[in-house]
Amino acid sequence: MATLIGNSVAGKKRAMWEALHIRDGDGAALAGWRVWPGTSPSDPRTLLGVIAGAVPRTVLWLPGLSRYLLDGGSDVGNEVAGALRDLLEDDERAPVLVLGTLRPRQWQRLTAPSRGSADPHPHPRLLLQETDIAVADTFTVAEVADAAMSADPRMAEAAVMCDGGEVIRYLVAAPEVRQRFRNATQQEKAILQCAIEARCVGHGQWLPRALLERAAPQYLTAHERSCLAATWFEDALAELTSPGLGEMRMMLDWDVTDGATARRDRLRLNDFLERQWITEVQQVRLPAEHLWSALVDRAAVDSVVALAEECRRRGLLRQSVEFYRRAIRDGDVSAKRALADMLRDAGHVDDALRLYRELADGPDLTAQVVAGRILLAAGRAAEVVRWVQPAASAYRPDALWLRALALSELGERDRAIVTYQYLAETGDLSAAAVAGELLAEAGRRDDAVTWLMTLTGRFGLDTVRMAAELIVEDEDEDKGGIDVAVARLHDRADHGEYGSYLVGAEILAAHERTEDACSWVDSAIEFAVPGAASMAARLYAQAGLFDTATTHARAAADAGDPTALSTVADALAQRRMTSAALDLYQQGAEHGDTEAWCRAVDVAARAGWVSEAIACLRRARRTGQSPSPVSVAAKLCAAGQIAEALDWYVNTVDLSSPDVLIGISDYLLKANVVKQVAARYARKTRQSDAQALAWVAEGLERAGRQDLDEAANRQAKTGVAVGVHAHRKTMEAVSWLTVAARDGHEPARVRAAELLLQIKRYEQVVTLLREIPQTRRTDAHVYLASALPQPKVKNDDPIGSVNEAITMVERQLDAGETRAVAPVAQALISRGRPEEAIVLLHRGIELGDATSHCCMGDYRSRTHAHAEALAHYLIARLHGHDKAEDKIEGLLTATKDFETLEDIQRFGITVNGTIAEPWSLDRLASDTHADG
Repeated sequence: MATLIGNSVAGKKRAMWEALHIRDGDGAALAGWRVWPGTSPSDPRTLLGVIAGAVPRTVLWLPGLSRYLLDGGSDVGNEVAGALRDLLEDDERAPVLVLGTLRPRQWQRLTAPSRGSADPHPHPRLLLQETDIAVADTFTVAEVADAAMSADPRMAEAAVMCDGGEVIRYLVAAPEVRQRFRNATQQEKAILQCAIEARCVGHGQWLPRALLERAAPQYLTAHERSCLAATWFEDALAELTSPGLGEMRMMLDWDVTDGATARRDRLRLNDFLERQWITEVQQVRLPAEHLWSALVDRAAVDSVVALAEECRRRGLLRQSVEFYRRAIRDGDVSAKRALADMLRDAGHVDDALRLYRELADGPDLTAQVVAGRILLAAGRAAEVVRWVQPAASAYRPDALWLRALALSELGERDRAIVTYQYLAETGDLSAAAVAGELLAEAGRRDDAVTWLMTLTGRFGLDTVRMAAELIVEDEDEDKGGIDVAVARLHDRADHGEYGSYLVGAEILAAHERTEDACSWVDSAIEFAVPGAASMAARLYAQAGLFDTATTHARAAADAGDPTALSTVADALAQRRMTSAALDLYQQGAEHGDTEAWCRAVDVAARAGWVSEAIACLRRARRTGQSPSPVSVAAKLCAAGQIAEALDWYVNTVDLSSPDVLIGISDYLLKANVVKQVAARYARKTRQSDAQALAWVAEGLERAGRQDLDEAANRQAKTGVAVGVHAHRKTMEAVSWLTVAARDGHEPARVRAAELLLQIKRYEQVVTLLREIPQTRRTDAHVYLASALPQPKVKNDDPIGSVNEAITMVERQLDAGETRAVAPVAQALISRGRPEEAIVLLHRGIELGDATSHCCMGDYRSRTHAHAEALAHYLIARLHGHDKAEDKIEGLLTATKDFETLEDIQRFGITVNGTIAEPWSLDRLASDTHADG
């Protein structure tokens, strides 16, 4: 007997069925056995009759053993269990096989030891003893990956869509959820639609019942509303929260992640509907207009700011203000600051300043600083001084900086200098530099030098260098120049200002008079000037006199500056004296330099010393200052230790994301070690070689995308084109994805096609995807339809049949799929067939596809229908399309309609996708009061 134990959708029955059909070398292992009955007996009495007539080589198929052992009561259960035990112990009827299933709690009830005189289940306990086989509720990572490769589209979909490996639960429950959603009553659909739209605009998962009860009726017709019973809402919720197959409910009214604490004041969509309509939806759903006011009034407190931010992202500035004001009323202390920031960015400066002033009157000193920056940018320096005074009085560095800047603009240099000096004396090196420069500009260069020298105890040699620069840069021929500077410093040293020796040494070293510099620093050491040993270590190391440098560095370390040892070590490393450098880094670490091991890691890695770099990395981690493994691996690879470095790296880091390959991607290509890395990944994660290749390919693609993004950003900042071999890594990723697909990982083929489509390698897309059967429901046919009408590389002829592409897109539109609409429409327009393109775009627009709006806007813009183009871009912005804002700005800039552009940026758009009327905080407040 075998009893499979698992939850309702663990796949116990399927596992029993598969066990019956196990094959050995000669065929089915149970060939000649009879499964009796063909379906499991419906009640205990029928089963007892089956047991009585059982013959050798019989399989009793008993899914749901609780029907026979629990549901009829303990007497019946004991009778059935006793009969099964007699059968199993009857040699004349052997062999027989009994297969059954139970849920964990049922197993526990039947097998729990007796506590007291009455034992309700003695025979079931003896029957089930040592027969249990646990069936996991979830698939492992490897099993999910295998399921995703299944030829059965239902299994592949379940593997991709399920959460936490619950593939079987998804297979069982998803069809029923779809059916229940499709066949729900109008009242139930109204609640579901309300929940879906609220989620789409940024509300959290848990929705207040009050929100649903208020807003859901507006999704019904007037006639439907007039027919509602008094209990319609409770009745509809009762159905939506009732369990179906796999215990799945359409909506949940408790939070199972919160210790199953009752949360009947809130509800949420089940995970399946959440994915289908929210997290993995292709088109952002636009909510019904009435929902906005309901959300402002009834949204959950913890969702109000998120709603405000989402409205701001979509250009719904007025709605964003309403949500921020609601959050402020609810006591969210950060909401007023966020609203002020939004108003500032939108150009409502006076409204923003008013809010900052309110914040500044309270405990939020940061608001004073932000407002001060706004005022300073507006040229209102006098107001800045008054505004930031409370924060400056609290000695906030950012407020003191603003105060000093404003004072400088007002011509009050002396007061500004005092502020900068205070900042410097509390640890701000930048403030020290500014104070020194201002003193020099005021004709007080000597005072600046003297003051900077007093800061060596806080900043070490940094302020010494500043002082030296001020002396050398003196434009007065009698006071400036290196020789004059050295002479003046020598005179000061002769009069007891021995720190001048350090300044002189710094000046001489900067002008490559190393021998003289060393002589001056020796004098500083002779007079025990603080910091002299550290400077001596640096100067002698620069001169290549490492024994002397090391002696001074050890003295500096003994005096409390262990970084001097690392400074000498750095110089040794530059001369490729790696072993000596590592020894000094160790000494620095032992003296308390927390960054010494990090520098040691860097030096060992750059030298290609793999074992030493790894050992230093382990020690650096103990200090909490360790460099990232990817930087270590990259440096080892650059030193030529590619295979060993990558093997260590892949074995060390968390491989949950292919992003870990971005930093080492150049070396993956350079040494052709993709297969080696994939093999290590496959062993570590227990995935197939094909899956491992696909994982590496994904990392290469992400690395290539990052390279292009960085190049574009550098070009945007500098105006200079940066040479990047476009799409090199993407094409390498495609190559390995193709290999993975050939080796059996079918999703890799579709992913390769997606990447090729992104870089406009259309002919290769078609070649790849023609091999996939048309009956399979995958993304492949979206990509294929997108590629077919595109031009060939050699000429302008379409790669495939344009009419076939149109047919495919129409079929996809019938199923609600819109991703291929825009690329096919663009191809049709380029081929002089705009009428057909417009038909497709209108269908995409009807389904809420924001990209279709953008594509239509592009077409209308090219045909100089600018008003229509703007209307489409505004709707796309309302949908949250990531390119719509740039398209709006580009269109209005090209047409020089800067007034409209300013209105959109200042006032936003309406929930209908039109430009909002002018508003201010006061006007919105009065409108709200009037509505109330």
